[in-house]
Amino acid sequence: MWEFFKKASFRLFGPSLEPFVEYFENLKPDIEKSDIPLSLTEYVYVMIFCTLLTFVVEFPVFSFIGGLFLKPAFAFFLSMTTSLILSFAVFFFLYSYPTFVTQRRAKEIDASLPLVSIYLSSISASGVPPTSMFKILSGFREYKEIAREASKIYRDIEFFGMNLEQAIRKAAMRTPSKQFKEMLLGLITVLSSGSNLSLFFKEKTKEFMTEYRRRLETYSRILTLMIEIYLTMIIIGSIFFLILSVIMSIFGSGSNLFIVFMQFLIVFVVLPFVSIGFIILVRAISPGI
Repeated sequence: MWEFFKKASFRLFGPSLEPFVEYFENLKPDIEKSDIPLSLTEYVYVMIFCTLLTFVVEFPVFSFIGGLFLKPAFAFFLSMTTSLILSFAVFFFLYSYPTFVTQRRAKEIDASLPLVSIYLSSISASGVPPTSMFKILSGFREYKEIAREASKIYRDIEFFGMNLEQAIRKAAMRTPSKQFKEMLLGLITVLSSGSNLSLFFKEKTKEFMTEYRRRLETYSRILTLMIEIYLTMIIIGSIFFLILSVIMSIFGSGSNLFIVFMQFLIVFVVLPFVSIGFIILVRAISPGI
């Protein structure tokens, strides 16, 4: 998909957008750490191309639909406004996407580090060379993001001719996880000094497990608070509103259509969407593993 949009954007814009790339320099670190297979220039081209494509597709569609039901002037204004809003939404999404992916990768790496460090401690104790250690680790797909980082280290050594220290340092500079970066830089020190590799990973395991327990405790407290808020404000609040609206409909003299509509909205729209949002939020803040 990235390749298709990249070719289409360069074919459409040519070199005309290159002067604007410098305004998006802040995206470069996140693009590199997110593992998106594009350079900064290519990503800027794709971002602007997708924004323009959204407007070009949406404006005629909304104009046609609006023309069927509205006056031409109002249909044009509404279509233009809606298309611009959607285009800006696409631009904002693509602008934020590298940061989102970088944070997600960092979270997955941090969640896997306690188990990975235990595994590395075991295989290093058996005398496996560090290069082979990364090759073996790259095959463990349950450690998805760390496996990808390990495969890049092995690739840099095996196919690009880097030595072990260069490959590890390069991986440390591009990884989105601060903890993994510290472990890799510490590993370079251990390898260069000839220290005990298994002991190093054992110490890192204790460190990662302590940090993971701290995150679990924090998550447990936050989750308890969130559940109390959800039950009190959403569930009990909705039940109270439904009971109150039924009482109002019994003793009220006006039409009950509006009250029925509000009840329908609460039960079939508000509650499901709020519940889905709550689940997404809980998953987002969970420490995982």
